[in-house]
Amino acid sequence: MIQVQIINEYMNPIFYRDEDGIITYKPIQIIEKDPIVSDLTGKIGNLYDSYFDFDFLPARFHDDWQIEHMGEMLKYTKQLKDRLNEINDGSYYVVDSITPTLMGNYSKEFKIIDKNKPKDGMINVEICNIYGGSLVYRAENDNILNNPIAIISEDKEINALATQITDLYMSYFNPSINRKGFDKKREKQSMRETLDLTSKLIERLNEVNDGSYVVMDYISLRLQNEYPRAYKKLLKQSQK
Repeated sequence: MIQVQIINEYMNPIFYRDEDGIITYKPIQIIEKDPIVSDLTGKIGNLYDSYFDFDFLPARFHDDWQIEHMGEMLKYTKQLKDRLNEINDGSYYVVDSITPTLMGNYSKEFKIIDKNKPKDGMINVEICNIYGGSLVYRAENDNILNNPIAIISEDKEINALATQITDLYMSYFNPSINRKGFDKKREKQSMRETLDLTSKLIERLNEVNDGSYVVMDYISLRLQNEYPRAYKKLLKQSQK
Protein backbone atom coordinates (compact mmCIF):
# COMPACT_ATOMS: atom_id res chain seq x y z
CA MET A 1 0.00 0.00 0.00
CA ILE A 2 1.25 3.47 -0.89
CA GLN A 3 1.98 6.01 1.84
CA VAL A 4 0.80 9.54 1.08
CA GLN A 5 3.00 11.81 3.17
CA ILE A 6 2.02 15.42 3.90
CA ILE A 7 5.28 17.26 4.39
CA ASN A 8 6.75 20.76 4.17
CA GLU A 9 9.08 20.70 1.20
CA TYR A 10 9.82 23.38 -1.37
CA MET A 11 6.95 23.61 -3.90
CA ASN A 12 5.32 20.25 -3.10
CA PRO A 13 3.71 19.17 0.20
CA ILE A 14 2.77 15.63 -0.91
CA PHE A 15 5.17 12.70 -1.30
CA TYR A 16 4.22 9.18 -2.43
CA ARG A 17 6.23 6.37 -0.83
CA ASP A 18 6.17 2.65 -1.58
CA GLU A 19 6.12 -0.19 0.98
CA ASP A 20 9.87 0.23 1.53
CA GLY A 21 9.50 3.93 2.25
CA ILE A 22 11.14 4.92 -1.03
CA ILE A 23 9.69 7.94 -2.85
CA THR A 24 7.80 6.95 -5.98
CA TYR A 25 7.03 9.42 -8.76
CA LYS A 26 3.98 7.54 -9.99
CA PRO A 27 1.05 9.73 -8.90
CA ILE A 28 -2.29 8.50 -7.56
CA GLN A 29 -4.89 9.81 -9.99
CA ILE A 30 -7.78 10.27 -7.55
CA ILE A 31 -5.49 12.57 -5.57
CA GLU A 32 -3.91 14.39 -8.50
CA LYS A 33 -7.28 15.12 -10.15
CA ASP A 34 -9.09 16.27 -6.99
CA PRO A 35 -9.61 20.09 -7.10
CA ILE A 36 -9.89 20.42 -3.32
CA VAL A 37 -6.61 18.56 -2.78
CA SER A 38 -5.00 20.72 -5.47
CA ASP A 39 -6.23 23.92 -3.82
CA LEU A 40 -5.00 22.89 -0.36
CA THR A 41 -1.59 21.67 -1.56
CA GLY A 42 -1.20 25.00 -3.33
CA LYS A 43 -1.99 26.92 -0.13
CA ILE A 44 0.40 24.81 1.96
CA GLY A 45 3.16 25.05 -0.64
CA ASN A 46 2.82 28.81 -1.08
CA LEU A 47 2.69 29.39 2.68
CA TYR A 48 5.82 27.32 3.26
CA ASP A 49 7.64 29.05 0.40
CA SER A 50 6.83 32.42 1.99
CA TYR A 51 9.06 31.53 4.97
CA PHE A 52 12.12 31.85 2.70
CA ASP A 53 13.88 35.14 2.07
CA PHE A 54 15.18 34.97 -1.49
CA ASP A 55 17.18 38.18 -1.11
CA PHE A 56 19.94 35.87 0.15
CA LEU A 57 21.84 33.14 -1.66
CA PRO A 58 21.19 30.47 -0.62
CA ALA A 59 17.69 31.50 0.43
CA ARG A 60 17.36 32.15 4.16
CA PHE A 61 14.63 30.37 6.14
CA HIS A 62 12.88 32.47 8.81
CA ASP A 63 11.63 30.52 11.80
CA ASP A 64 9.78 33.57 13.09
CA TRP A 65 7.73 33.75 9.88
CA GLN A 66 6.86 30.06 10.26
CA ILE A 67 5.82 30.56 13.89
CA GLU A 68 3.71 33.60 12.95
CA HIS A 69 1.71 31.54 10.42
CA MET A 70 1.73 28.22 12.28
CA GLY A 71 -2.01 28.31 13.01
CA GLU A 72 -2.76 28.78 9.32
CA MET A 73 -0.41 25.94 8.33
CA LEU A 74 -1.99 23.56 10.86
CA LYS A 75 -5.46 24.44 9.58
CA TYR A 76 -4.61 23.72 5.93
CA THR A 77 -2.78 20.51 6.89
CA LYS A 78 -5.81 19.18 8.79
CA GLN A 79 -8.12 20.08 5.89
CA LEU A 80 -5.81 18.29 3.43
CA LYS A 81 -5.56 15.19 5.62
CA ASP A 82 -9.34 15.07 6.02
CA ARG A 83 -9.87 15.42 2.26
CA LEU A 84 -7.31 12.72 1.41
CA ASN A 85 -9.03 10.33 3.81
CA GLU A 86 -12.44 11.27 2.39
CA ILE A 87 -11.54 10.32 -1.22
CA ASN A 88 -9.37 7.32 -0.28
CA ASP A 89 -10.25 4.25 -2.37
CA GLY A 90 -8.23 1.95 -0.12
CA SER A 91 -5.05 2.11 -2.22
CA TYR A 92 -3.11 4.35 0.18
CA TYR A 93 -2.85 5.63 3.74
CA VAL A 94 -2.12 9.17 4.90
CA VAL A 95 0.74 10.29 7.14
CA ASP A 96 0.83 13.87 8.43
CA SER A 97 4.48 14.86 8.95
CA ILE A 98 3.84 18.61 9.21
CA THR A 99 1.95 18.71 12.52
CA PRO A 100 4.38 16.57 14.59
CA THR A 101 7.34 18.49 13.10
CA LEU A 102 5.87 21.84 14.16
CA MET A 103 4.94 20.36 17.54
CA GLY A 104 8.50 19.13 18.06
CA ASN A 105 10.35 22.20 16.78
CA TYR A 106 8.13 24.85 18.37
CA SER A 107 6.52 23.05 21.32
CA LYS A 108 5.91 26.20 23.36
CA GLU A 109 4.30 28.14 20.52
CA PHE A 110 2.34 25.05 19.39
CA LYS A 111 0.80 24.68 22.85
CA ILE A 112 -0.15 28.37 22.91
CA ILE A 113 -1.85 28.16 19.51
CA ASP A 114 -3.60 24.90 20.39
CA LYS A 115 -4.77 26.29 23.74
CA ASN A 116 -6.05 29.52 22.19
CA LYS A 117 -8.06 28.02 19.34
CA PRO A 118 -11.49 29.62 19.31
CA LYS A 119 -13.88 27.62 21.45
CA ASP A 120 -17.40 26.71 20.33
CA GLY A 121 -19.20 29.89 19.35
CA MET A 122 -16.27 32.12 20.35
CA ILE A 123 -14.05 34.47 18.37
CA ASN A 124 -10.29 34.94 18.53
CA VAL A 125 -9.18 38.55 18.83
CA GLU A 126 -5.60 38.41 17.60
CA ILE A 127 -3.16 41.20 18.37
CA CYS A 128 -0.60 41.17 15.59
CA ASN A 129 1.65 43.33 13.43
CA ILE A 130 0.13 43.49 9.98
CA TYR A 131 0.36 46.21 7.38
CA GLY A 132 -2.32 48.76 8.23
CA GLY A 133 -3.73 47.27 11.44
CA SER A 134 -3.13 45.45 14.72
CA LEU A 135 -6.37 43.56 15.47
CA VAL A 136 -7.71 40.55 13.58
CA TYR A 137 -11.01 38.80 14.35
CA ARG A 138 -11.01 35.07 13.63
CA ALA A 139 -14.01 32.72 13.78
CA GLU A 140 -14.16 29.16 15.14
CA ASN A 141 -13.51 27.80 11.63
CA ASP A 142 -10.35 29.97 11.37
CA ASN A 143 -11.93 32.34 8.84
CA ILE A 144 -11.10 36.02 9.31
CA LEU A 145 -14.17 38.11 10.09
CA ASN A 146 -14.71 41.50 8.46
CA ASN A 147 -17.29 42.66 10.99
CA PRO A 148 -15.67 43.89 14.23
CA ILE A 149 -16.97 43.20 17.74
CA ALA A 150 -18.89 46.32 18.82
CA ILE A 151 -17.66 46.42 22.43
CA ILE A 152 -14.11 46.47 21.03
CA SER A 153 -14.50 48.74 17.99
CA GLU A 154 -16.46 51.33 20.01
CA ASP A 155 -13.98 51.47 22.89
CA LYS A 156 -11.89 54.67 22.68
CA GLU A 157 -9.01 53.31 24.78
CA ILE A 158 -8.71 50.16 22.62
CA ASN A 159 -8.83 52.22 19.42
CA ALA A 160 -6.12 54.57 20.70
CA LEU A 161 -3.81 51.72 21.75
CA ALA A 162 -4.37 49.78 18.52
CA THR A 163 -3.61 52.93 16.49
CA GLN A 164 -0.40 53.57 18.45
CA ILE A 165 0.78 49.98 17.87
CA THR A 166 -0.02 50.21 14.16
CA ASP A 167 1.63 53.62 13.73
CA LEU A 168 4.76 52.40 15.51
CA TYR A 169 4.96 49.30 13.32
CA MET A 170 4.37 51.29 10.14
CA SER A 171 7.22 53.64 11.09
CA TYR A 172 9.68 50.76 10.59
CA PHE A 173 9.02 50.66 6.86
CA ASN A 174 11.60 52.57 4.84
CA PRO A 175 12.29 51.69 1.18
CA SER A 176 15.84 53.08 1.44
CA ILE A 177 16.88 50.57 4.15
CA ASN A 178 16.93 47.35 2.12
CA ARG A 179 14.99 45.46 -0.55
CA LYS A 180 12.26 44.57 1.91
CA GLY A 181 12.15 48.16 3.16
CA PHE A 182 11.86 47.13 6.81
CA ASP A 183 14.08 48.62 9.55
CA LYS A 184 14.66 45.73 11.98
CA LYS A 185 17.17 47.76 13.98
CA ARG A 186 14.57 50.40 14.74
CA GLU A 187 11.99 47.76 15.65
CA LYS A 188 14.46 46.18 18.07
CA GLN A 189 15.21 49.56 19.65
CA SER A 190 11.48 50.27 20.06
CA MET A 191 10.60 46.82 21.41
CA ARG A 192 9.94 48.02 24.98
CA GLU A 193 7.42 50.58 23.72
CA THR A 194 5.69 47.96 21.55
CA LEU A 195 5.49 45.45 24.40
CA ASP A 196 4.18 48.08 26.82
CA LEU A 197 1.45 49.13 24.38
CA THR A 198 0.58 45.49 23.67
CA SER A 199 0.32 44.72 27.39
CA LYS A 200 -2.04 47.68 27.91
CA LEU A 201 -4.15 46.59 24.93
CA ILE A 202 -4.44 43.02 26.26
CA GLU A 203 -5.43 44.35 29.67
CA ARG A 204 -8.14 46.57 28.20
CA LEU A 205 -9.48 43.84 25.89
CA ASN A 206 -9.79 41.48 28.85
CA GLU A 207 -11.41 44.23 30.91
CA VAL A 208 -14.27 44.82 28.44
CA ASN A 209 -14.64 41.14 27.46
CA ASP A 210 -18.24 39.97 27.70
CA GLY A 211 -17.24 36.33 27.28
CA SER A 212 -17.70 36.24 23.50
CA TYR A 213 -14.01 36.17 22.57
CA VAL A 214 -10.50 35.17 23.63
CA VAL A 215 -7.41 37.34 23.23
CA MET A 216 -4.31 36.06 21.43
CA ASP A 217 -1.04 38.03 21.57
CA TYR A 218 1.02 37.35 18.43
CA ILE A 219 3.15 40.50 18.72
CA SER A 220 5.03 39.45 21.87
CA LEU A 221 5.42 35.93 20.48
CA ARG A 222 6.92 37.25 17.23
CA LEU A 223 9.31 39.66 18.98
CA GLN A 224 10.40 36.94 21.39
CA ASN A 225 11.43 34.73 18.48
CA GLU A 226 12.83 37.51 16.28
CA TYR A 227 15.00 39.12 18.98
CA PRO A 228 15.42 36.47 21.73
CA ARG A 229 18.34 38.07 23.58
CA ALA A 230 16.88 41.58 23.60
CA TYR A 231 13.49 40.17 24.63
CA LYS A 232 14.98 38.24 27.58
CA LYS A 233 16.92 41.33 28.65
CA LEU A 234 13.75 43.45 28.70
CA LEU A 235 11.91 40.72 30.57
CA LYS A 236 14.58 40.60 33.29
CA GLN A 237 14.56 44.39 33.60
CA SER A 238 10.78 44.44 34.03
CA GLN A 239 10.99 41.83 36.82
CA LYS A 240 13.41 43.88 38.93
